Amino acid sequence: MTINSYFKLPYLYKKIGKDYFLSSYVGSWIILTEEELNLFKSYPLFSNIFPKELLERLKNTLFLVSEDNKKEELSQIIQQKYFMDIQGPSLFMIGVTRQCNLSCLYCHLSSKKIKKVKRDKNELIDKTLEFIFSTPSGAVTIEFQGGEPLLEIDFIEEFTKRAKEKNKQCKKNIRFSLTSNLTLLNEKILNRLIKAEICMSTTLDGDKITHNLNRPFNKKLGSYDAVINHIELLKKHNMNFGILSIITKKSLNKEKEIIDQIFTMSSNKILSFNKIQKLGRASKEKNWKDYGLTNEEFFNFWKNSIEYIFSLQKNDVLISERSLGLVLDKLFNDSADFVNWRNPGGNVISAIGFDDDGYIYPSDESREILDLRIGNVYKDSYEDVLGHKISKEMIKASILEGQFCNYCVYKSFCGLCPDIAYKNTKEFMTRHYESYSRCKLNEMIFDYVIQKINEDPETIAKAMYTHKILQKNRG
Repeated sequence: MTINSYFKLPYLYKKIGKDYFLSSYVGSWIILTEEELNLFKSYPLFSNIFPKELLERLKNTLFLVSEDNKKEELSQIIQQKYFMDIQGPSLFMIGVTRQCNLSCLYCHLSSKKIKKVKRDKNELIDKTLEFIFSTPSGAVTIEFQGGEPLLEIDFIEEFTKRAKEKNKQCKKNIRFSLTSNLTLLNEKILNRLIKAEICMSTTLDGDKITHNLNRPFNKKLGSYDAVINHIELLKKHNMNFGILSIITKKSLNKEKEIIDQIFTMSSNKILSFNKIQKLGRASKEKNWKDYGLTNEEFFNFWKNSIEYIFSLQKNDVLISERSLGLVLDKLFNDSADFVNWRNPGGNVISAIGFDDDGYIYPSDESREILDLRIGNVYKDSYEDVLGHKISKEMIKASILEGQFCNYCVYKSFCGLCPDIAYKNTKEFMTRHYESYSRCKLNEMIFDYVIQKINEDPETIAKAMYTHKILQKNRG
């Protein structure tokens, strides 16, 4: 086959460092020098001087394809990249209560006071499980959230018991998890959770001063000591648990201290850093002024953290970070595990949230936004919820084609969050790059990782190897 027998797939490119990152519309990518890019742009002109090595690289990454040998491969890639193998929702986030014994300054559910709901817990469990087991997905994760879910340990225990009983007929691969502040944990509760086969995660925002500022008890006393003591309880029982850290203005310039702290305390050595979001209590003017971050501030914190993690990995320390792992999985493994980085997005399609009054939402973060209710377990079927007008609008708004994403080189690896867009603008469609903060931050993270891949491939190879080991250990 001659060089002129190939045609170019549509592509985008961006200069990163001294070279150029190219991505195709099917999600393949390549890094080229300026000279190589100019040759590729001119193809098929000057094909007589086209370097063989460059030709092979462009063919192997599907920037140059032939009509007869790539149809099946392209079809598979498009299906995977654009998430067409949709099996139905598999993540069900159960808000068992809105009550909490902490007053975290960034709680996304606490901008409104909502009265405790009187309910028949047995009926609520049965109706919710009827909905969950309607999904065609063969794998189901049920995640208990709050408020503070341990306030409803009896409800959680009964829920898991009935779910397991129902699953004897449905035969799905079912998993339970719980997100807790841990302050109410004790031996008795922990034994009940272990018996129910519930895995756990918590939040620790670093050192004692920072954590206590972010996550005080309702009486304004700090929760740090209680959390640390109960993390030790989890470790005593050999529980595999994860720790999330919310990064605020008070976290800046404390990267090393926070990493050392979380690494020491967590059984799961894949650290997770999330930027504070302007939702709930954090949206209050004073709180955001005192604790809010710009994208640049968070990115610098994240980059400094990753550089420190790289230095630890070079000494064979098994440690990684979730966002770094997600970017590398997206680039090298075609992973679509993260709900927010899919096209179309995972809300409704892959994940659904439930409140303690039976109302159903497109995500857990949507529970603050009453306008985004898409049904109620007491009266709406699985088909009603997925066919709800808001569900359709959110799915449509999360499709990247037709939005400003069309011109972004990272389009094939990223995704939109219409629920957050609606919170900020009262519109599902994110019409302008400048108004969508997450895009700017994602772009900075991808830029950093791409430049690192190009300029320091050994460090990236070590990071990928380490992350893979930790994922395997986590199960």
